[in-house]
Amino acid sequence: MPKFRAQAKKIKAGRFNVGRIIQVGMMGAFSATIQIPAGHSQSSLATARGLEEIVVTARREAESVQDVPITIAAVSGGELTARAITNVSEIQYLVPTLRVVESAQHGESTLFALRGMRSAGVVSYFGEVPANGGIVGRELYDIASVQVLKGPQGTLFGKNTSAGAILFEPAIPKNETSGFVQLKTGDYNALGGEAMFNSPLTDTLFLRVAGQWDNRDGFTKIVGRPEGGRVSSPGNLDSSSQRVSLLYSPSEKFENLIIVDRFYADETPRPLRIIGSTPCPDSPSFTQMLIQGSCAYPGWDEAVGSEIALGARKTNVPFRGRLLTDSWGVIDHATFNLNDDITIKNIFGYRKDKSSISFDGDGTPFDMFTTNSDEINRAITNELQLQANFGQLRIILGGFYGEVENELEGLFRVGLGNPLGSPLDPIERVHERKDVSKAIFSQGTYAVTDKLNLTAGYRFTRETRDYDKTDFQGGDCAYVPGQSSTNFSTCKYKNKVTFDEPSWTLS
Repeated sequence: MPKFRAQAKKIKAGRFNVGRIIQVGMMGAFSATIQIPAGHSQSSLATARGLEEIVVTARREAESVQDVPITIAAVSGGELTARAITNVSEIQYLVPTLRVVESAQHGESTLFALRGMRSAGVVSYFGEVPANGGIVGRELYDIASVQVLKGPQGTLFGKNTSAGAILFEPAIPKNETSGFVQLKTGDYNALGGEAMFNSPLTDTLFLRVAGQWDNRDGFTKIVGRPEGGRVSSPGNLDSSSQRVSLLYSPSEKFENLIIVDRFYADETPRPLRIIGSTPCPDSPSFTQMLIQGSCAYPGWDEAVGSEIALGARKTNVPFRGRLLTDSWGVIDHATFNLNDDITIKNIFGYRKDKSSISFDGDGTPFDMFTTNSDEINRAITNELQLQANFGQLRIILGGFYGEVENELEGLFRVGLGNPLGSPLDPIERVHERKDVSKAIFSQGTYAVTDKLNLTAGYRFTRETRDYDKTDFQGGDCAYVPGQSSTNFSTCKYKNKVTFDEPSWTLS
């Protein structure tokens, strides 16, 4: 501990608090925190656990969670720190009806479910901009709050959702000098930490810089491979993220916030494990021979039996695979206060996500099924709002435009080591998709009395999906000549569909 304290004095003279040692789960992790005190001290651990007032933006303006008359579950940044929550999958244990499912092989693939509905029914927002929930969920550092809105959302938000929305609100720059450095270590060579520094640059310009990194070996050991070195074990963690926020506030009439962030991870997927095998019959079926190929491999029963006998966290499979994610984005919030009653706000967002995935799909020592894919996702959104507060009447009017382009190129090998071969090998697929969303929305609330509010909202959405797909199996086009929307000579399937739909709310 004295070493941490001496280093901290080089940053800024003053009184420092060193966080207590925390024992975390099975990893036996140790963490220490150094804080640079500001003019206003941060919330204590006890405050963060339940007494702190949580400010939410569920109705597109900052207000106490106690004043929001909708079904909302909010977790403050203080509570995330107190509970050592660093991944979105852990939030589901604090929010009833929220379920988070992460792919065992695809580290960046995350599905959210609310009230039993998932996929497109739940939209994630980071800084009020629709975002990739899997990536945002691994950037839970320097967060002001995480808000889970249950039920249909659309008359107040850019994207229309049928099940709910999850709002990740990053901490914004303040007019104070403050910061912290947090380090952690543990079993399996775990080493990581996060840091934040906030400072005013001028009377009107404020800077906040934050980042985190996380490294840990995987829990699975490849039997026969020498220990040590820099070769990662399956299921390891190796990621880093940085975020820079700049707030310009020259007057009460205008304010502009820019957030730039990047996330990078290069990891090894968790392996699939064989937990049981049916002995090959004397007369194997066509499917067994063609797809599984198990009965065509010499020594199949012995090899698979040996793999099963290893038990959990050990494997004979030498295939490592790769999960590479490189993502960055820019958010700009421009707020114009025309007067005390009317505010115009523009929210712009751009994001580019790149991923490269390869993994073994059979979990056996044999080279049977492998997947390799590269994906690029680009998104640009813009939302314009007009908010008015006329005493008893509060109104919001908005327009939204979103454009998402997705490119996926995948190579799937089937039955590689099967002596009989496979007519399906290889499967080559290229997907190109463009989604365009346009919407106008409005909502008004009238306070009839101090205890009775009437709210009505309306939205109209038009969404267009333009989809191209090429699919070859075993070198041949997978489509049938004459199939609708398919050019068999180029083996390209094309389709375009547009949806127009109104939605409304009344309460």
